[in-house]
Amino acid sequence: MERQPSFDKIIGGTVEQLAKVASDTESKSQMSGEALYHKFVVEPTIEERYAIQLAVDHANYTANHYGSSRIVNPERIFMLRNKGAASLTEGKLRVAMCNITSQSAAVDRAQSVALVAQAVFHEALHLASYQSAQLFDDNAYGSYRNGIGMVGRNEEAYYFADAQEAIIAVLSRRFFEHVVANDAHYEREIERTAFIKDWIRDYVRRSGISEQQILKNIINIDEVLIFPNNELIHSLLKKENFDDDYKMGVIEGYYKTDFDSGSLMHERRKERELLDTILDRVVIAGKGKIKKNELFDEFARAHFTGNYLPLARTIEGILGKGSFREIAKELGSVEGGK
Repeated sequence: MERQPSFDKIIGGTVEQLAKVASDTESKSQMSGEALYHKFVVEPTIEERYAIQLAVDHANYTANHYGSSRIVNPERIFMLRNKGAASLTEGKLRVAMCNITSQSAAVDRAQSVALVAQAVFHEALHLASYQSAQLFDDNAYGSYRNGIGMVGRNEEAYYFADAQEAIIAVLSRRFFEHVVANDAHYEREIERTAFIKDWIRDYVRRSGISEQQILKNIINIDEVLIFPNNELIHSLLKKENFDDDYKMGVIEGYYKTDFDSGSLMHERRKERELLDTILDRVVIAGKGKIKKNELFDEFARAHFTGNYLPLARTIEGILGKGSFREIAKELGSVEGGK
């Protein structure tokens, strides 16, 4: 696969400085998995190779659909041993990570290969997003644009920080529902998970707790994509010689660590809800000028192309001058915004 620059654009610097950045990023983009992720790298299984190729193919297709010119190379996706990402990032990241400069990503080996595909798709979308860097006075360089997200020139703010994660999370859910859930490789895992989720929903409705608590529990269970290693629980739920309270206790105990860590849940719920609130606000104020899915697509195009202008025009055409910047702050980490 033909190599591409790590950054679509670099802000500032002399010709010599730009050449140095190009040389540095070119070198890093050729680094091996072991050089980048050290002792945590493991050889992917046949099933993991399939998951990587499936996810990268669909990530490239999705990014291209929204205008990206970047192509993710599946050979730059590395597998890590369990909890490798957390070890490499001192707990900041849970199951996967990507490195824009080296154009690579690494994903933890999981009990469910379907979840590996999901994590690869998420990280591949980050790699396929618009990227730009900025040069500093000390000749160092750092991220300026990461998709729709933009770091202030003095690093005082990160505009649209939550938006970029929300966009990728929404697209990741679509990938799961339309691709992973319909792939024969994951059919049994998907069917058993659906059975377990239906059983839990029914148990919650029969539990005698308040309607509000029922709703909260059902929303939480809907956020679960896959119950890994689900043969045992699926088998238990089909047995009639155990009561339902016992069965529920086994489920809670068996998946306690996964529930506590949040690894069972679809990613970035807070960010998704925040973006959804913004979309609703603009659509309602627009009184029919734009549909919600159309507005999401404008956010996604800004994310993958780096072009803010169409999105800004849409938002300010509905909410008024200055509203685009306010939303950038509301969806970011900015003093006076969040």
